[in-house]
Amino acid sequence: MCACHYCLLIAVGLAGRAIADDNRVFSVHVDGKDAGQYQVRVTEKDGTTECTVAARVRVKTLIGNYRYSLDSQEVWKDGKLTGLRSSADDDGTKHDVTLTTADGVGTLKADGKEKRVNGPVWPTTYWQLPKAVGEDGAVTLVDSDTGKLIRAKLKKVGADKIRLLGKEQDVTKYRLSGGVDVTLWYDGGGRLVRESFKDSGYQTVLELTELSDK
Repeated sequence: MCACHYCLLIAVGLAGRAIADDNRVFSVHVDGKDAGQYQVRVTEKDGTTECTVAARVRVKTLIGNYRYSLDSQEVWKDGKLTGLRSSADDDGTKHDVTLTTADGVGTLKADGKEKRVNGPVWPTTYWQLPKAVGEDGAVTLVDSDTGKLIRAKLKKVGADKIRLLGKEQDVTKYRLSGGVDVTLWYDGGGRLVRESFKDSGYQTVLELTELSDK
């Protein structure tokens, strides 16, 4: 369902401080039809942010039912991803991914294969904007499903207005291209509120339907 080394890094101030300690629920629509739910829970303590993502999707097709699930736990420190553990089931194909870091160097293990990761990576949960990108918008993604590293570019499209939680709200729209093709919308705190992408010919849209702060 989702679709990664940085070049010269520069702080770009893409967004303000994200709202910590909240719960966001997204509805998942595939080709305009209700297909499941995507939930993001964020907690912050002593400068460390933990994010738990759970997705459950089911799509009826002409040749049967497609099922997808993801359970991911992320740890962030100073705006950087320092730990990741995820398990995904893509219609029967299962994956397990872990990422650990020490002294700025990451060790990524995906389906039993291990590799070294130099520099920051951005997980394809996309729940918050990265704090820094390359001067040309370069980002290195780590696919939360498979552990694949993807070099992509993040471009700020500009201010937008969309209907969220029953009212029109101001957001910022971004486009992620290169190894992926994803459109993302973020609120003023740099938190994901909408996502759109095409996968295997199907248009998938995540819409924020519930928001609760602790």
